[in-house]
Amino acid sequence: MKFKRLNILVEKALHPIGFAIFPVLSLFSHNFDAQTLDSLILPFIISLIVGLVIWILIKLFVRSWEISALITSIILLLVFSYGHLFSILNDYISESSFGSGYLMVLGMIMFFIHSMLLKKNKTTIKKFTTLFNIVAITLIIMPISLIGYRQTLRMVKNLTAIEKIAFENEDLTTTNQPDIYYIIVERYGSQDVLKESYDFDNSEFIKFLEGQGFYIAKSQANYHFTITSLASSLNMDYLTDLEKKMGTEETDQYPLAEHLENNTVIDYMKSRGYQYLHFGYEQGGLTTQNPHADFNYNLNKRAPLNVSKFFGILISQTIYDPLVSLINRVAKYDLIPDTAEGRRKRYYDLTLDQFKQLGNSAKIPGPKFVFAHTFIPHDPHVFEADGSYMNQKTAQSLSYKQSYINQIIATNKILKDLIEALQKDSRVQPVIIIQADEGPYPEKIWKSDTQTFKWMKATKDEFKEKFGILNAYYLPGKTTTGLYPAITPVNSFRLVFNLYFGENLPFLPDKIYANVDKMHIYNSFEITKIFR
Repeated sequence: MKFKRLNILVEKALHPIGFAIFPVLSLFSHNFDAQTLDSLILPFIISLIVGLVIWILIKLFVRSWEISALITSIILLLVFSYGHLFSILNDYISESSFGSGYLMVLGMIMFFIHSMLLKKNKTTIKKFTTLFNIVAITLIIMPISLIGYRQTLRMVKNLTAIEKIAFENEDLTTTNQPDIYYIIVERYGSQDVLKESYDFDNSEFIKFLEGQGFYIAKSQANYHFTITSLASSLNMDYLTDLEKKMGTEETDQYPLAEHLENNTVIDYMKSRGYQYLHFGYEQGGLTTQNPHADFNYNLNKRAPLNVSKFFGILISQTIYDPLVSLINRVAKYDLIPDTAEGRRKRYYDLTLDQFKQLGNSAKIPGPKFVFAHTFIPHDPHVFEADGSYMNQKTAQSLSYKQSYINQIIATNKILKDLIEALQKDSRVQPVIIIQADEGPYPEKIWKSDTQTFKWMKATKDEFKEKFGILNAYYLPGKTTTGLYPAITPVNSFRLVFNLYFGENLPFLPDKIYANVDKMHIYNSFEITKIFR
């Protein structure tokens, strides 16, 4: 009886469901280290709905459920294979040409399969159905098993606890306490890096900062990837203990992401009665939002659906972009704006809006801690030097160095306006830290695979370029600040808490660590001597 039920299940045309969800599960299992299960839910549901809608639409033209199911599964296979095929052929054909050709081939294949299946008898169709069901079941079992195994390891290890720092001052008075702004400008290189590696003199902006009362440290990032750098600076400590617990071969980023989300600085500020305003990166990523925040910029935006980084990767692997481009070309305007160019423009608009809202936050009453993770001058490079929008065609015509310098110049102007607004509109002069989490990638490494590049092979100049960062401090009302040229991000908030909250936290030695590669984030080696 059980075998009979199993045979009935295998013979039923259910394989489109498997082919709809397999790409999502497979991609997630391969990107598990940088994701949480939450980011799987939305793309899983949407992919399932898309598969069912395609199946129903085809059924309107094809009377047989079995034949429509076979056509649907093949269409889904081709739709989700687009990105992989283009990555193989992108050296030989442009994306627009490949996309148009792919859509034509897809249509021809649909017509051919339909014609072929109509000539087959019911027995043959059932055999195809059984085969496709078995293939679909086999495909989804593998990623589900891997995801389940990795998630179980996460739960068993429970390595997300953060070592608590002992604070001495129990005075929770917030009267006349300054707002504190921690502004991360992604991959903004130090003045020396910009001069030596990009032949760009940034002294005009540095002089502006000094004129506004900032101290400019000549220091480096403690780590050279966003997740390690921010997890260290916001917990005011190195990641040595976590690295020991995880082991050098572990690649799961979840414990680090938890350290970043539940960090010591936020915990301290909220315990002192501060509001926490979080301005994360809009496109989905490590800092998109924080559940502990009183205000999340992304959650309060009237903007299109903010998808996770994982969902963005999934979309890039499908035929979505060329299909939308074709529709827009036929319509002769952006009927559907969410193409690659549309996403660039949205990224540009949201970056400007993020800084505008960040400036407006000075008018919010009550002491507040404001964390802002901005993605300029990080790529994609969407700013002209004058601050106007730079389209993809123009960006591709420029060298990496020139487009990066354009971002620096535009970022400088945006930061000037922000600083002036914060200093002008704050009830008490605010503490402002403007800091890069990492420096820019050396061009040779940027053009290679940044995920797998072996940093043990990096040259001294490449280390200097990647670790040299903008690190600027505005600490009003203090005649003696304790700032020194080599101060690194791990000591930034130790300094601030000592100055403004009466703590007596010891400074840590300013050490510099490089990871062996971007995948093995718990395997680092010290390179401090290069910079001393």
